[in-house]
Amino acid sequence: MLIDRVADFGIHDVFDEESEECVPVDEDDTGFGGPNLVADAEGVDVYYGPGATGYVIVSSQGDDRYAVYSTTPDNRSLGTFVVRGVGVDDINGSDGLAVTNRPVGQYRQGLLVSHDEPESGPDVDDDRDPTNFSLVDWGGVARALHLRVSTESRNDPRFR
Repeated sequence: MLIDRVADFGIHDVFDEESEECVPVDEDDTGFGGPNLVADAEGVDVYYGPGATGYVIVSSQGDDRYAVYSTTPDNRSLGTFVVRGVGVDDINGSDGLAVTNRPVGQYRQGLLVSHDEPESGPDVDDDRDPTNFSLVDWGGVARALHLRVSTESRNDPRFR
Protein backbone atom coordinates (compact mmCIF):
# COMPACT_ATOMS: atom_id res chain seq x y z
CA MET A 1 0.00 0.00 0.00
CA LEU A 2 1.33 3.40 -0.99
CA ILE A 3 1.22 5.91 1.87
CA ASP A 4 3.01 8.85 0.24
CA ARG A 5 5.35 9.80 -2.60
CA VAL A 6 8.68 11.60 -2.36
CA ALA A 7 8.57 15.24 -3.49
CA ASP A 8 10.29 14.65 -6.82
CA PHE A 9 8.25 11.56 -7.79
CA GLY A 10 7.79 11.54 -11.58
CA ILE A 11 10.53 14.06 -12.32
CA HIS A 12 13.07 12.92 -14.92
CA ASP A 13 16.61 13.26 -13.49
CA VAL A 14 20.09 12.82 -14.96
CA PHE A 15 23.37 12.29 -13.13
CA ASP A 16 25.56 15.39 -12.91
CA GLU A 17 29.22 14.30 -12.71
CA GLU A 18 30.40 17.61 -11.24
CA SER A 19 28.04 17.60 -8.25
CA GLU A 20 27.76 13.79 -8.16
CA GLU A 21 23.99 14.23 -7.71
CA CYS A 22 20.95 13.62 -9.86
CA VAL A 23 19.44 16.83 -11.19
CA PRO A 24 16.13 17.45 -12.99
CA VAL A 25 16.20 17.58 -16.78
CA ASP A 26 13.47 20.24 -16.64
CA GLU A 27 13.86 22.58 -13.64
CA ASP A 28 10.18 23.62 -13.95
CA ASP A 29 8.83 20.04 -13.65
CA THR A 30 6.82 19.78 -10.42
CA GLY A 31 6.27 16.02 -10.57
CA PHE A 32 3.59 14.12 -8.67
CA GLY A 33 5.09 13.94 -5.19
CA GLY A 34 3.81 14.97 -1.80
CA PRO A 35 5.08 17.62 0.60
CA ASN A 36 6.30 15.33 3.42
CA LEU A 37 9.18 13.28 1.99
CA VAL A 38 12.34 14.15 0.09
CA ALA A 39 14.27 11.17 -1.32
CA ASP A 40 15.54 8.94 0.04
CA ALA A 41 12.81 7.62 2.31
CA GLU A 42 14.93 4.82 3.78
CA GLY A 43 13.71 4.36 7.35
CA VAL A 44 10.19 3.13 8.11
CA ASP A 45 8.75 1.71 11.32
CA VAL A 46 5.47 1.52 13.24
CA TYR A 47 4.73 2.93 16.69
CA TYR A 48 2.01 0.62 18.04
CA GLY A 49 -0.90 2.22 19.86
CA PRO A 50 -3.88 0.53 21.50
CA GLY A 51 -6.06 -1.69 19.31
CA ALA A 52 -5.21 -1.20 15.66
CA THR A 53 -4.03 2.39 16.14
CA GLY A 54 -0.56 3.80 15.96
CA TYR A 55 1.78 5.70 13.70
CA VAL A 56 3.97 4.98 10.69
CA ILE A 57 7.21 6.95 10.97
CA VAL A 58 9.32 7.54 7.83
CA SER A 59 12.73 9.21 7.60
CA SER A 60 12.95 11.85 4.87
CA GLN A 61 16.68 11.70 4.22
CA GLY A 62 16.74 14.47 1.61
CA ASP A 63 15.66 17.18 4.03
CA ASP A 64 16.55 15.64 7.43
CA ARG A 65 12.93 15.40 8.60
CA TYR A 66 10.64 12.62 9.75
CA ALA A 67 7.05 12.20 8.57
CA VAL A 68 4.32 10.65 10.72
CA TYR A 69 1.21 8.97 9.30
CA SER A 70 -1.75 7.32 11.02
CA THR A 71 -2.15 3.53 10.81
CA THR A 72 -5.85 3.91 10.09
CA PRO A 73 -6.95 2.89 6.57
CA ASP A 74 -6.48 6.40 5.15
CA ASN A 75 -2.87 6.67 6.45
CA ARG A 76 -3.31 10.44 6.68
CA SER A 77 -0.34 12.64 7.38
CA LEU A 78 -0.11 13.76 11.00
CA GLY A 79 2.88 16.04 10.58
CA THR A 80 6.64 16.15 10.24
CA PHE A 81 9.44 16.90 12.67
CA VAL A 82 13.18 17.62 12.78
CA VAL A 83 15.50 16.46 15.58
CA ARG A 84 17.93 19.09 16.81
CA GLY A 85 20.76 18.82 19.32
CA VAL A 86 20.77 15.07 20.02
CA GLY A 87 24.25 13.74 20.70
CA VAL A 88 26.97 15.94 19.20
CA ASP A 89 24.80 17.50 16.48
CA ASP A 90 21.41 17.51 14.76
CA ILE A 91 20.22 14.31 13.10
CA ASN A 92 20.95 14.54 9.40
CA GLY A 93 20.93 12.09 6.49
CA SER A 94 19.02 9.42 8.39
CA ASP A 95 19.62 6.06 6.72
CA GLY A 96 17.13 4.24 8.90
CA LEU A 97 15.12 4.25 12.08
CA ALA A 98 13.43 2.08 14.69
CA VAL A 99 10.71 3.12 17.14
CA THR A 100 9.13 1.45 20.15
CA ASN A 101 6.20 2.36 22.34
CA ARG A 102 7.83 0.60 25.30
CA PRO A 103 9.73 2.45 28.04
CA VAL A 104 13.49 2.15 27.52
CA GLY A 105 15.73 3.49 30.28
CA GLN A 106 15.15 7.23 30.64
CA TYR A 107 12.79 7.24 27.63
CA ARG A 108 9.61 6.49 29.59
CA GLN A 109 7.15 7.13 26.72
CA GLY A 110 9.02 5.24 24.03
CA LEU A 111 12.15 5.65 21.97
CA LEU A 112 13.04 6.54 18.39
CA VAL A 113 16.50 5.42 17.24
CA SER A 114 17.84 6.98 14.06
CA HIS A 115 20.93 6.23 12.01
CA ASP A 116 22.63 9.63 11.82
CA GLU A 117 24.95 10.29 8.90
CA PRO A 118 27.21 12.12 8.52
CA GLU A 119 28.14 12.87 12.10
CA SER A 120 29.81 16.24 12.56
CA GLY A 121 31.48 18.07 15.38
CA PRO A 122 34.88 18.60 16.98
CA ASP A 123 35.48 14.95 17.99
CA VAL A 124 34.73 13.40 14.58
CA ASP A 125 37.61 11.60 12.82
CA ASP A 126 37.79 12.99 9.25
CA ASP A 127 39.58 9.81 8.05
CA ARG A 128 36.46 7.65 8.39
CA ASP A 129 32.83 7.86 7.29
CA PRO A 130 31.40 9.14 10.58
CA THR A 131 27.98 7.74 11.43
CA ASN A 132 26.12 7.31 14.67
CA PHE A 133 22.84 6.21 16.19
CA SER A 134 20.86 8.97 17.86
CA LEU A 135 18.31 8.34 20.61
CA VAL A 136 15.17 10.49 20.59
CA ASP A 137 12.54 10.69 23.34
CA TRP A 138 9.26 9.64 21.69
CA GLY A 139 7.32 11.54 24.37
CA GLY A 140 8.79 14.81 23.09
CA VAL A 141 7.84 13.98 19.50
CA ALA A 142 4.31 13.02 20.62
CA ARG A 143 3.86 16.27 22.55
CA ALA A 144 5.06 18.38 19.62
CA LEU A 145 2.69 16.68 17.14
CA HIS A 146 -0.18 16.11 19.61
CA LEU A 147 0.08 12.32 19.24
CA ARG A 148 -1.35 9.82 21.68
CA VAL A 149 1.18 7.83 23.74
CA SER A 150 0.51 4.35 25.07
CA THR A 151 3.30 2.17 26.50
CA GLU A 152 1.20 -0.99 26.90
CA SER A 153 3.05 -4.11 25.75
CA ARG A 154 -0.17 -5.59 24.34
CA ASN A 155 -0.26 -2.80 21.71
CA ASP A 156 2.23 -4.64 19.52
CA PRO A 157 0.36 -7.36 17.57
CA ARG A 158 3.58 -9.39 17.26
CA PHE A 159 3.46 -10.08 21.01
CA ARG A 160 -0.21 -10.95 21.44
